[in-house]
Amino acid sequence: MKVESLAAPGEVIGTSKLERNDDGVWGKIKADLTPDHAFTVWIKVDSGSGFSSGFFGDSSVIPPDGRVEFNLRVPKNFGLNGGVVLTDPKNDTVQFILRSHGPAGGDNETRLPQLTTNGKPCPCSFSDVATIFHEPHPQHHQDDGSSDDGSSDDGSSE
Repeated sequence: MKVESLAAPGEVIGTSKLERNDDGVWGKIKADLTPDHAFTVWIKVDSGSGFSSGFFGDSSVIPPDGRVEFNLRVPKNFGLNGGVVLTDPKNDTVQFILRSHGPAGGDNETRLPQLTTNGKPCPCSFSDVATIFHEPHPQHHQDDGSSDDGSSDDGSSE
């Protein structure tokens, strides 16, 4: 699935893939981003149980060539804030939110909050760079209501 910039709609900045099975979901974002800037990826799951929550997925200071890969994983029945986030890995909607936290801090005290928080208590600002929705697909269900062994939710190899 293509990852498009929110600032420049239509500009492809990378690819995203989500795999699903009975044990959970795992995903990957490969992107070309601003070198030496701090980025985080947040995961939001809209569960069939009615519970929706967002949480930290991965982070990186982008290397000089601008190429980065984020790896994300959510196990089935992952608990957060008193609720179960991922109850049905093959059918819950999963969203990745790619955020820029600006130039990476020059020391660990500044850099750590940029790479691990959602803007607070980080003294830095952040902006959403891309939002990627991985919707469940009908092929994950068979006519008898059971699930197939589904893999990629977008049918692509990346």
